[in-house]
Amino acid sequence: MAEPVNVQKIVAGLNAPPFEKKLSLVTFDELSPSELLQLLNDVFAHLDEAHKIDVRDEPPEIGGPRMLQFLKVLKVSVPSDPDSQAAFQSALLAGDRGRVYPVLQYVLDRLDILKKRAYVAKFLLPVPIPPEYVHDETTQTLLEQLGDLQEEFRETHKALDAMRADGSDPAELKREISQLESERRQLLERIEGLKKKTGSLSGFAAIFEATSNLRKEQEEEAKLADRLADQRAALAEAEVLHRAAARRLAEARAKSRADASASELVAAARREEEEHRGLLDRVLPEAMESRRATLARLQDKLSGPRRGMDDVASLQASVRDADARLAATIEHLAEKERAAGESKLGLFRQQSLLVSRKLQSKAVEVERAKRAVEEASAEVERREARLAEMAGARHMRKEDFVAYAASVRAKLQQIKRLKAEQATMRAETAVLGRTEQLLKGRAGNVDELLAKLEERRGVAGYTLVESAIDKVSGQKARVDATKGAMLEEISRLVRDIKAQVQSMSPILAELRKVRTEFADVEGAHKKAKARFATEAAGFTARRARLEKEADTYQADAIGTEQQYQQLVTLISVADMRLERAESERSFRAGDGQLLRDIETHERLLHETFERQDKLHSVLTGRQREIQEFSTEHAAQRRHFDAMVKLLGAKAAAMRDEAAAEAAQAGAGGAGIGMTEVGGANVMTIE
Repeated sequence: MAEPVNVQKIVAGLNAPPFEKKLSLVTFDELSPSELLQLLNDVFAHLDEAHKIDVRDEPPEIGGPRMLQFLKVLKVSVPSDPDSQAAFQSALLAGDRGRVYPVLQYVLDRLDILKKRAYVAKFLLPVPIPPEYVHDETTQTLLEQLGDLQEEFRETHKALDAMRADGSDPAELKREISQLESERRQLLERIEGLKKKTGSLSGFAAIFEATSNLRKEQEEEAKLADRLADQRAALAEAEVLHRAAARRLAEARAKSRADASASELVAAARREEEEHRGLLDRVLPEAMESRRATLARLQDKLSGPRRGMDDVASLQASVRDADARLAATIEHLAEKERAAGESKLGLFRQQSLLVSRKLQSKAVEVERAKRAVEEASAEVERREARLAEMAGARHMRKEDFVAYAASVRAKLQQIKRLKAEQATMRAETAVLGRTEQLLKGRAGNVDELLAKLEERRGVAGYTLVESAIDKVSGQKARVDATKGAMLEEISRLVRDIKAQVQSMSPILAELRKVRTEFADVEGAHKKAKARFATEAAGFTARRARLEKEADTYQADAIGTEQQYQQLVTLISVADMRLERAESERSFRAGDGQLLRDIETHERLLHETFERQDKLHSVLTGRQREIQEFSTEHAAQRRHFDAMVKLLGAKAAAMRDEAAAEAAQAGAGGAGIGMTEVGGANVMTIE
């Protein structure tokens, strides 16, 4: 996360699938801290479903550690110091842009890698164990089992990644395996048949070893040719890069010379501009036209009838039938040749010539196709490199991404079709190769017999001369065909270049016009933006000054209002005192009295003071009396309470005894009774 924050890159990542937030730089900048935090949590939820939470409903003491732990899992740079870590967590929960933006850029740049890391972390993170259970034997056993399972998970996940990286379709592999098994059975049957037929032939082992060595050498030659083509393509690309680097180095050295004048620097800048403009005028139109032609061709192929499994099965059945018919035909021809004797020489020669020519033509076509693919790939890479240097970093729009996805799907369909064709050609090549081996095996004996016949008829060496003439004729035909194809390809390229230049001319003119309009609009926008910034700064300063003055006036108003309330209170008190003084003066003058028995306020206060003084004297005497007799009264109260309890207990015991004796004596017997005399309980015995 040490790289600088690129807000445009973050917005582009959020607008791309799978988020598709449809944000602009302005709307993204206007997001509130809570919305920004929810946006970060949504990105986390894409990596791990456990984070699909509304951060507004989650307490900070839970959400903070959750996000911090997940950042550690993603290997985001988090402070290790506890205080710094707490500050980082607080800033993250507060939606601080200085903390959220770097995290968003880090995650969006590595979305696929971090998604895999989040998935693997669920199973590979260590399990937290309390310290008191660490040394427990059961815990140690479980930890060992967990380690074994985690190691097994690592190996399984690596194997799965390797299988995914292989890119092979399981259904296609299954079809290829079934086809190879069928071919294997057919080959085994043919081998058994050939062994039975050739078992009695002399010298067959030597011929078989020679053909096997020839096949191995041919395979090695094909591998070397492929490697040579790869090396040539890499060499061409390296030469292009070397020339570009050398040119830039020379220009940099020329610019950095101490004695370089201003005119030389301007001339170098103009040459560089002309070169870039030439790249823009040539490379970009060619690349666009090539992409459009490829897209149109793929769309045409995509709109055609699609092949299904039934079509593949029917084609495979047709191939098997054709192989069976070919095998039957070869067997039938062999029988006829054996019956015809010397007439089989012409047939063998004709078949051998046809097979060899067909193999040579197929090899030439394959080699030509490989070279064309290599040259096209190298050209595309060179043009893409130039285009990238010229255009710089750019972001793919949604429409471009949809078109790109459609082109990828079309290319996948084309790849599948080409793989099917490749499998068919491989099968046909295997059949032809085996047929060639059989014919070559038989051709040895035929050549010996033909040489004997030529020598007996007096035309010895005729076959060699004829084969040499055929070989030279074939080479001349191939050279002529190659020259014609090259001339046609050059003519087609010239026509394509002219058509592309003509088709791109109005587009380039429109592009120059739009660039001019864009420059005008951009200049007007910059001026309006500068004017807006100036006006906004003036209004901001004016508003701050007015707010300050308003605060001062409000403080003054509050102080004045407080003083006013104090003065009103003091005036009301003074009015009451004045009114009381006026009434007191009138009462003293005999113009009335305050109450019925009290004439003035002074008399009322005097009598109030006297009553309070008397009450104080009485209460003081009572307090002194209580303090003097409190100890005696308390002891007397305790004795009285104890006597009441004792008398109650005796009365209860006597009542219980009287009830018991009355129950024993019955009627007419003596008893004890309780009677009330003069307010006292008297016990009597009868």
